[in-house]
Amino acid sequence: LLCCHRLKSGLPASVCARTGAVLGGATPAQEAALGDYFLALGLAFQLLDDVINLQGFGKSLKTKAEDLIEGKVTAPVIRALMALGAAGDAERQRWLWGQFGVPDSEREVGAMVDLIEATGAFETCIGEAHSMVDAAWLKVDAAVPDSFAKVCLRAFGWFVCKVRDY
Repeated sequence: LLCCHRLKSGLPASVCARTGAVLGGATPAQEAALGDYFLALGLAFQLLDDVINLQGFGKSLKTKAEDLIEGKVTAPVIRALMALGAAGDAERQRWLWGQFGVPDSEREVGAMVDLIEATGAFETCIGEAHSMVDAAWLKVDAAVPDSFAKVCLRAFGWFVCKVRDY
């Protein structure tokens, strides 16, 4: 799934950042750090979007849990399946996975969301998103001199990681 997210959002953002860095006269280390930071931002955005989809959108831009309604296996689903397996809860793990094999109209979406949330999968995905952005930022912080633009880059990272209703 992370490979799909990397291609969908991470890589395009990374390529744009690297292109801007090269055109702006960045050093190779700065180019790499900025590219990695935007790759992390793209991946984090997708992970958080998966979580927000299951929690619901405050402004009703999308239907709550539409990914589950459509039968999509997302990051929180994978993390929930892993957590259930690690806890030895094979029965609930089989039930959750089995829901993807039933017709959309028969899928117990509300119960799926409740189970996914109960496993801590939302918090796990949010934590992973924050960790990858924070780790990538450390490289930018070391490679790029302090400036207003650098502050804006960090603020953008916080926006991606903290805003839950966009």
